[in-house]
Amino acid sequence: MHSAGGAAAWLPVPQLVGRRQRAHALGLSCRRVKRGVFFRVLGLGYETSVRVLAVIRRPEPSIGTVTTEGTVLVGERIQDPRNVGVLVRTVDAWRLPCAVFSRESADPWSRAAVRSSTGSIFRVRLAQPVSLTAFVLGLKERSVRVIGASAHASVPCWDADLTGSCALVVGNETEGLSDELRAACDALVTVPMCGGADSFNVTVAAGHAMIGISLGPVTGRLVADLVAGCDPGVDLSLTAVARYG
Repeated sequence: MHSAGGAAAWLPVPQLVGRRQRAHALGLSCRRVKRGVFFRVLGLGYETSVRVLAVIRRPEPSIGTVTTEGTVLVGERIQDPRNVGVLVRTVDAWRLPCAVFSRESADPWSRAAVRSSTGSIFRVRLAQPVSLTAFVLGLKERSVRVIGASAHASVPCWDADLTGSCALVVGNETEGLSDELRAACDALVTVPMCGGADSFNVTVAAGHAMIGISLGPVTGRLVADLVAGCDPGVDLSLTAVARYG
């Protein structure tokens, strides 16, 4: 289903025709509806840049989709569906193998989660094991290190070894990781803050940690250059915490 309207912000006719032709070529039924009907079906209460709606068969989350290559993002009791959607989007942005959520988390296929994922939900493999702790312990048996993110941890995320295959575990928005899952982690790290907030939003913490993982090799190169007495080619004063005063 796609929208019809005369406003300049709507999809150009050639683009609409092209999408309809591709849909028909795949054997998909395609309908054009009035602008008001479209947004009523969309159910947001306000207009967005969304111009196409589709009905798909919901994939069944399967533990068999999980791989130990690279970094796996694991979420425990993520209750806000919007946070679940943004975490899925983060997994997609960093091309991680999959996203794993506990059964107590919000439904990744709920309207709010799908919307917050901005389409990433259709590219990311999902798994929802019966027991998240048992799943994490199974990863450890396969030589995957499990790193838990906690506002109460004493080790900054940049001081932890996040190289190789690892699972980054983030917890509930209010309570953080459960005691059971904390005990199953190989290490607990925190994202240090300079202000008065108790913690980062879970999606911000996960994104920050992923930046740390991806920049690990770059940081290692800088440290190697400094130890060897070479010019790293970077103004390191720009990274000093003291720059905040």
